[in-house]
Amino acid sequence: MGINEAGKIITDTWQKLEKTYPYVVVDEYCLLPDHFHGILWIQELIPYGPGSKINLAGPGMIKIKPLGQLIGSFKTCSTKQINLMN
Repeated sequence: MGINEAGKIITDTWQKLEKTYPYVVVDEYCLLPDHFHGILWIQELIPYGPGSKINLAGPGMIKIKPLGQLIGSFKTCSTKQINLMN
């Protein structure tokens, strides 16, 4: 059984989290018929050039969203796209 259009939207939205939030690294995920499991990593330091890192947690830096807000954003974006499809 293949992935339907809703499943493709969910998968694409999951993979786009890294592009939307530079401090997020998406890892393994499992798409099931009625739900989704995924692992992601939230980094406070991200690589920037050879031997250096950018601190995202310092004053004046990018505010890191809590895990609940990241998952909420993922769910909202994928749900809106699926509803537009229907």
